[in-house]
Amino acid sequence: MIAWKKKTLKAVSFILSLSIGLMWMTSAANAQQAGSGISAERIVVWDGDRVGLGAKSWASPKPQQSKVSVASGKGFNNTQGLEWHAEGKGWKGFGWNWTGFWPNDGGTDISSYKNLSFMIRVEFKDKNSAPNWAGLQVSLICSKDNKPTKVVNLAMYTEDLSDQQWHEVIVPISDMLKDAGKNFDLKTAWEIDVGEWTDSEKNYNIYFDEIGFDTREISTLVSSPEKRAALALGNDFLPITAILDLSSDGTEVNPFVYGVSFGEPEVMKEMGVTMRRNGGNTVSTYNWKKGCISTGNDWFCENHAQADGSDMWINFHMENKKLGIESYMTMPMEWVAKDSVSNGFPKNLYPDCTVYATDRPDAGNGTVWVKDDNGNIVKDDKGKPKSRFLRCGERYPTQNGVYVGLEYNVELVKYCIEKIGAAKSGGIKYICTDNEPMLYNSTHKDIWSESFSYDSYWERTKKYAELIRQADPDVKIAGPAVWGWTAYFYSNTDLDNREKQNLPWDSTKSWPDYGKYGPFIKDFMRRCAEYKKATGRNLIDIFDFHGYSLNSKIESGSMNDPETMEIRCLDVRKFWDETYRDPYTWIGSETGGNIAYVPLMRKWMKETGFDAEIAVGEYQHTGWDGGVDISGAVAQSETFAAFALSQVAYGLYWANIKKNSPCYFAWKMFRNPDGKHTAVGDKFIKAYVSDFSHVSVYAYKNVKTKTASLILLNKKSTKGAKVEIAFKNEIPVQDASAWEFSRANLKAIGEIPPMKISGKKISVELPSMSILRIDIKM
Repeated sequence: MIAWKKKTLKAVSFILSLSIGLMWMTSAANAQQAGSGISAERIVVWDGDRVGLGAKSWASPKPQQSKVSVASGKGFNNTQGLEWHAEGKGWKGFGWNWTGFWPNDGGTDISSYKNLSFMIRVEFKDKNSAPNWAGLQVSLICSKDNKPTKVVNLAMYTEDLSDQQWHEVIVPISDMLKDAGKNFDLKTAWEIDVGEWTDSEKNYNIYFDEIGFDTREISTLVSSPEKRAALALGNDFLPITAILDLSSDGTEVNPFVYGVSFGEPEVMKEMGVTMRRNGGNTVSTYNWKKGCISTGNDWFCENHAQADGSDMWINFHMENKKLGIESYMTMPMEWVAKDSVSNGFPKNLYPDCTVYATDRPDAGNGTVWVKDDNGNIVKDDKGKPKSRFLRCGERYPTQNGVYVGLEYNVELVKYCIEKIGAAKSGGIKYICTDNEPMLYNSTHKDIWSESFSYDSYWERTKKYAELIRQADPDVKIAGPAVWGWTAYFYSNTDLDNREKQNLPWDSTKSWPDYGKYGPFIKDFMRRCAEYKKATGRNLIDIFDFHGYSLNSKIESGSMNDPETMEIRCLDVRKFWDETYRDPYTWIGSETGGNIAYVPLMRKWMKETGFDAEIAVGEYQHTGWDGGVDISGAVAQSETFAAFALSQVAYGLYWANIKKNSPCYFAWKMFRNPDGKHTAVGDKFIKAYVSDFSHVSVYAYKNVKTKTASLILLNKKSTKGAKVEIAFKNEIPVQDASAWEFSRANLKAIGEIPPMKISGKKISVELPSMSILRIDIKM
């Protein structure tokens, strides 16, 4: 699922000091010392007082939702600053062209500079009106063909902006020249663009000053741990007891639970990623012969060229192969993008769209206001205007899509076999038939208008899987990759029918599909089991479902908010714990409140006789692209344990975990805490803990090295824990290696002094919201 809100980046930058190693520089004092004005090392292109006074701007979507102006006394050191006011939900953004768009081939030559840098301060009344921290994005535009850089996330390059103080943002230009930024002309930079996407109503001001470029050396990837003392526990803690039997065989941990979607090579290598998925909404629309995609409902239904053209699959797999990780590919739909320039809802045909794209003013969002018989906009019970989305075919046929059929896409599999070999000879081993098919007619409303019934989806999947199997008998086929809870139970046909007839949710037994067959996934499993019984072979080898958090508190919570942090960690229980009840979600009415995803799937498998490996093909409850605070790291660590506990075979985080983000360090704690890729073992043991809501204790045994890696998680945001672990058998006397990820330094793992261990007990101190790993020789 590639939504605009999911295309965010989360990580952090470091200043490299030859004398003291890594030094984090974001304070206003350091920023001031870095210097405003023009020098050989830094050029300021706008400061509101001396430079860039002829600048011009744009703001979107409406003046009352997004407006930008120069504000006296609002800049750094109370000078003139750039004020951006944003309110409402959805997309809000602005562009600030420091040349005033003149001359039209002008701009600033930044080819000799290494970083974009500026001062920033965020102002808001309460946490609910604050920005979506993981969604604040920045990019540059050049005058040459108005080409943009890659969009990056502000939170990746500065400290916590929620303190409403001034911070310096330092973005390595090299980060912005990747992917979409490959064609950016460094000699004609002339505009900075900032924006945010959010599901909820917001109201805030952001102030900018001292926008410029500099030559400071930036080290953007942390590999080795920082040698330091453990973070002090403090006075606010609880005693916790745990019992752990290291003699237990444990459950097998599949290495592919450490997977991601997309990702940068150097970052994935450092994290110890084992599998990378090529999936998401744009992949569904990939026209492999023409090398183009549609952004669909994620971004104004625009068609774009795919960077790697027809070789996207090949290049993706070969890059993975160099890193020693497996590829998990997603087949496109039968309808794909017809070219790289069309829009799904062009303004000349759809003049009533609620919003048009900033990058393509002709591209509408395919959403219109609901109007009464007199042409007046209808409002909801809160007085907000009501809107609805259109689908291709409702007024006009698709304007940017073309029907190619399943065979066309399977030719892509054959093309890859020809170029890089079949599955058994180093080629692609894992292919998924879908990406969220029960959202096709909304996510891809510009190209796909039909609704899937149980029968139509089965026939389509059956044909697709058989064609793939014929092309490569050894490939593992996955599906159906449904998006979430509603799609576990209902078809598009049923949901569309419910909406048209305004049917209540308690009428599901009368719905055409559900009334006849029951839950969608259970029926799909039944058909797969019957297929194998009839043919003697699997149709689907891997059962893929997407397991997002649907907890409203996580979606609306603020960065570093204690309640949100704890709920984020608690929410992981939805994967495995049948006793868990989520008070903040709308899901679970079909199952009496039991929302444990994996046990539900296994229950249906048992009842239908279907047997397959389980993949959580997309998940994320940490904050997009690596998390927004340390709770993202703790929750991700808890997720690894949840996958091991429930024996999930494949776990693929959505989407692109950024360097030095919380999840980056969670991966490293499990896979590479020491910079030497010392990973935890593949035998999992869960300890009994006196207060599991506070602390988790797990062991990962490596039988070959006779090592048990203990993982301790403190899931409380403000309260520490003094944990006493009792072992069933005596532990040899030793100094055990230990690593900590805590608030002591959110930008590096801490290698703390070895722990002296002997006998049957160990006592450790666990600061609030932290991860501790201890490697014990058995």
